[in-house]
Amino acid sequence: MPNFYIPLASGLFLTIVFTIICFFIYPYLLRCYLSCTGSITMKIDKDSWRTTGINRFVVKQRGIMGGNLQCVYEGDLYYMPNFYIPLASGLFLTIVFTIICFFIYPYLLRCYLSCTGSITMKIDKDSWRTTGTNRFVVKQRGIMGGNLQCVYEGPIRNGRPNGIGTWMDTSYQGELLTGYWEDGVPIGPFESMENDTRSMLVNLRITFGTNGGGRWWLDRTPLNIGVAGVECCVSGNFFKGYPKVQMLTGPTECTCRNSSSCSCVDEIMRNRHYRHIEEEKTLKSVVVSIDKKHDSLVVSGHKSRRSKQKSVTIELVRTARDSVALMNSTEASGSTSSSSGQEGEASSSSTVYSRGMEQRLLLDSQWLSSELTEGLLFIHGYDHNLKDSLKRFGQFLALGHFPSHLRPFVFNWPSSTNPFLYWCAHSVASDNDTHRDLKRFLQSLRMSGIRQLHVLCHSMGTRFFLRSFPIIKKVFAKRFVDVLSPNTSFNEGHIPEDNPSHMDGLRRSTSYLESPMKEDERKIHMVNLILLNPDYEIETFRNDHSELRSYCSRITVYADHRDQAIRLAFKMTQKASMGNNILPILDNKGSFLDMDIIDTGDLDSNMSERHHSFFNVNRLMVDDLWDLVVTGKRAEERTSRLKNTGRVYRFTILPSSVVMV
Repeated sequence: MPNFYIPLASGLFLTIVFTIICFFIYPYLLRCYLSCTGSITMKIDKDSWRTTGINRFVVKQRGIMGGNLQCVYEGDLYYMPNFYIPLASGLFLTIVFTIICFFIYPYLLRCYLSCTGSITMKIDKDSWRTTGTNRFVVKQRGIMGGNLQCVYEGPIRNGRPNGIGTWMDTSYQGELLTGYWEDGVPIGPFESMENDTRSMLVNLRITFGTNGGGRWWLDRTPLNIGVAGVECCVSGNFFKGYPKVQMLTGPTECTCRNSSSCSCVDEIMRNRHYRHIEEEKTLKSVVVSIDKKHDSLVVSGHKSRRSKQKSVTIELVRTARDSVALMNSTEASGSTSSSSGQEGEASSSSTVYSRGMEQRLLLDSQWLSSELTEGLLFIHGYDHNLKDSLKRFGQFLALGHFPSHLRPFVFNWPSSTNPFLYWCAHSVASDNDTHRDLKRFLQSLRMSGIRQLHVLCHSMGTRFFLRSFPIIKKVFAKRFVDVLSPNTSFNEGHIPEDNPSHMDGLRRSTSYLESPMKEDERKIHMVNLILLNPDYEIETFRNDHSELRSYCSRITVYADHRDQAIRLAFKMTQKASMGNNILPILDNKGSFLDMDIIDTGDLDSNMSERHHSFFNVNRLMVDDLWDLVVTGKRAEERTSRLKNTGRVYRFTILPSSVVMV
């Protein structure tokens, strides 16, 4: 396995050795040399003395380390060995050796390990020792001495881990890693924990679309689509340089001729470029809650066939499980025993099978799985490029640990990476060509099978999304007033018929054609519209609200009166913004808008002085968004952390300064 493990003990040892050489051995040798030459500058002799007065002698000479030296002596002249030690020489050599120890030597070691494909520089496929079905153990002497043991459970190909497997390294800075491997490299998604620091890291994949680029990320480019791996710290130390982004596929320009039938995202899904760490696991937990408004049940990861489903049957069943390991035919030796005591030989196709029993949950036929049909789209704000948006959203997903049925997506637009180009990004957010690229990306999501979508907009991303809504709304299906719950499935191509009066109302609705579901079943249903610190005018949103509600049943705004970025935007535009508003919003008739406003002004952990970009690192924010997206609860139902203070909800939390009561 190519591993970039850096033995700090080796660097420390070499540093100590070179320090001893610089400050002890080298000065001693220099003193011996000077003693032999009998001169302070190694070249001065009695002929170089220049008499300037009575019993006064002056020497001007170039020193060993450069520069002019002057020696003045008054008195009788005689030879005296001098033990002058040039500290500059020692300091210079110390710096040189430090660079060698901590930069050059680790780099060469990483190159060597990369070539050998081994953590201990000598491990190869011949040193794997099979101890059981799909389990391989390596015992090897470490670089700095001591015995190391590496255990891998999972499939291998050409002697290297390949597929979903678990790696455990007992060395001091080893790790326990479970996830996907490719040719001996963990490419993600995976979860990892270090032995020494106990720090935990999560790698996940995100599908993205981008049309940003150019200088300062202000130029619009053709729509590109791809998949990125994002590695994030979720517990313990937060390492420098994290989150890390690695492009796994793309960005590749979309060349589909018909934007309404773009198949780029569908191709990514079919080729398994996108994966989730838990997608191979069986269903072991569901969250069942009550939808008070529609008098029905909500089951996480599932949609009901009927509009007001009030019952769910969950069974615990035992099913057979097949585990597969790919091996070379020369490596597949011995027999594989199953839980029933049967044995099977490794087949000629270099595959080892093992069977077992596992428990899982099974729901009744009235509930359909949202697997492959539900997505979460993030649209970033001002001053972000593609990697910035992937890092921010990836950290949010890693902390939230969202279920596998929810597919993550990011749309990156040219929002500038220069803090002085606010007005330029403000203008781009209203550009129709950029909006058409978003529509094309949404069409691609629709063609890949996405039917329920949660939209998450941050800061100026709210302006970009709402300005584009007149163009992109054709991708979304209209709501049927409040007759149907947002948790009703439309995948079966029929209207629920459990309530005849509701059916009559639906048939009379002008939003339906002769065969209403045939059209809407092909569109995306916007389940949630979540606006985080939105940089958008209150007055404009008041006029947009009625149209948004006709497409989305749950609109949630997170605002903070301390938000410095929104305050600065107000100084530029002189228009009150939603990001600072913590009061209910009224429509033109004086009625309250049907939306949830969450005041985040009481949160004070993991946030900067700007109080603008903390949704992905603050634990309470992440948990509240998880409840909103996964369970579908509105603010009035999330009582464990929210308190209603007159149509505005606040977090119930003590200040971080309180440590004991």
